[in-house]
Amino acid sequence: MRHCLLAVVCATATLPLAAQATLASAAPSRITASAPHAPRPSRYLYVWSSTMDTTKDAVRPYDFLAVVDLQPDDTSADARYGHVARLVRVPARNTMAHHAEQHFVEGRHFFTSGFHSGQLFLFDTKAHADPRFVRRIDSVPGFVTPHSLVPLSNGHVLATVQFSAGASADRPGGLAELDDEGRVLRTSSAADFAFPGAHIRPYGIEVVPALDRVVTTSSPMDDEKTTFVVQVWRLSDLHLLRSFLLAASADSANTYPFEPRVLGDGRTVLVNSYKCGLYRLTALETLHPSADLVLSLSRPGAGFQGCAVPSVVGHFWVMPIVYQHRVAVLDVSDPSHPKEVSSLSCDSTFFPHWSSADPSSDRIVITEQGDGRPRVMIARLDPHTGALRWDERFRDPGATVPGLDFDRVEGPAGVVAAAMPHASVFVP
Repeated sequence: MRHCLLAVVCATATLPLAAQATLASAAPSRITASAPHAPRPSRYLYVWSSTMDTTKDAVRPYDFLAVVDLQPDDTSADARYGHVARLVRVPARNTMAHHAEQHFVEGRHFFTSGFHSGQLFLFDTKAHADPRFVRRIDSVPGFVTPHSLVPLSNGHVLATVQFSAGASADRPGGLAELDDEGRVLRTSSAADFAFPGAHIRPYGIEVVPALDRVVTTSSPMDDEKTTFVVQVWRLSDLHLLRSFLLAASADSANTYPFEPRVLGDGRTVLVNSYKCGLYRLTALETLHPSADLVLSLSRPGAGFQGCAVPSVVGHFWVMPIVYQHRVAVLDVSDPSHPKEVSSLSCDSTFFPHWSSADPSSDRIVITEQGDGRPRVMIARLDPHTGALRWDERFRDPGATVPGLDFDRVEGPAGVVAAAMPHASVFVP
């Protein structure tokens, strides 16, 4: 499964929707070293998954949200730790279950995306152990193929959408704001007259409420030839302020801008590229932001290496590197001079792609990209040293290696599905 290529085009085409309030500050807070921990680690893990095999079992395949029970470590109930407690079906299959909100937010619906189907799925999560499918959103007016999702503090969700619905060759994507019921409130085009005819495919997204900014990257999911840009928007009205190229580098670290993340100060943003460059955005609060290459994790001659979906935990940047079969941990306490402090190896059948941190423990969930055996892994991060290790307790019953194997997922009613897990999020 491919996860990148890029595009470029950016303009400001905001589709106002009646009676829209200014976006309040948004986004889930990042985990900081000084932040107080919740009294107990998260109890559940949601794993958004697609079926892959339509013939393996008598049960017809379906896409689902798996609820994994993570009985807290201070009990002796190991039998429940990593137990799949529930599979929540959605009325779709083979959607290529893709991104979800990076962090769970209490008191509102949980959004996920299906990339191949171009749909969004909403879940009622008031009962954490028993989420309920609410509805499917089949389209965003004027756009096609929603990708990444970030919650806003006004109870809404902001999504990147990769394509416009028009017939033009470039079909630039954009942003869409949806309310908690999935109604599209407003959209804004990523087309930019500074890049005429460019193919822009909004991919990763981060909000920076302290600066009234949104940062997105442009990275298609296939081999489309596009322009490699980062875009900066005004959060309050989704007005596109600037699109700019990452500075070229000898190892092509500037290609495939992938995921932006705000650091613990709430103002500093780093962006990684799929080619394993790490960039610091500067002058983000102005109309002329830019980016400086501060580190390259690329290995010479290795081709595509796949620095994918990172997590920020305190002053550490946790980076799954798909084709290096490892997870790197960077100390970003000095964002202009990050340094690698640890590395956790995977076996050759695991291609780490998605990561998300538990805000109330040292756990980080990591899922496979789709090139190897579909597994869900949990790693543990030392908050002082950045050392990372696999959670050996998190494994299938009787398994000799850690992790849950989603090639066969058995729910409490005996339902079995061959699946591809992707977005995974800790839930209290």
